[in-house]
Amino acid sequence: RDIEKAKNDTLQKTVTSLALDVEKADGVIAMQQQKHERDIKKRDDLVDKAREAKRRKQSEASEDSRKHSEEMKRTIEELKRYKLIAKEATINKEKAEKETEKMRKENDDIKEKWEALIASHRDELKQEKELTDKAKLEGKAALRAKEKEYSDVMEKNAEREKKRRDEVK
Repeated sequence: RDIEKAKNDTLQKTVTSLALDVEKADGVIAMQQQKHERDIKKRDDLVDKAREAKRRKQSEASEDSRKHSEEMKRTIEELKRYKLIAKEATINKEKAEKETEKMRKENDDIKEKWEALIASHRDELKQEKELTDKAKLEGKAALRAKEKEYSDVMEKNAEREKKRRDEVK
């Protein structure tokens, strides 16, 4: 009985010791589990922060890319507008050159017509002057002839008047 009691006491001590060891182990396990959970939480927080930073960087990069893309689109549109303006300017320049050449030809034609008209008018004036000069000469000759005829008639009248006076005397 003593042996059994000693065995029971030993067993009881062993069970108590084991129970204490289990409690200690449970405490250590609980602490380790809490530490492990804190570490997991820290790791998850770090992962979340890293993901958030990555997402923010991607968002910023995406925003920068979008802004750059919009800027490139605006630049392309502006270049298209400038190209269209340059094309219109080239077309207008060509039209203006054609119109200028056309007007130059018209002016040359008009100038030639005026020169021909002026030359013709000069010829007419020259002919008129010649005719006028000829008419003046003919008129002077006719006037001289009339004057001579008048003076001849006056002489004849004077002679007749003289004869008549002589007869009357």
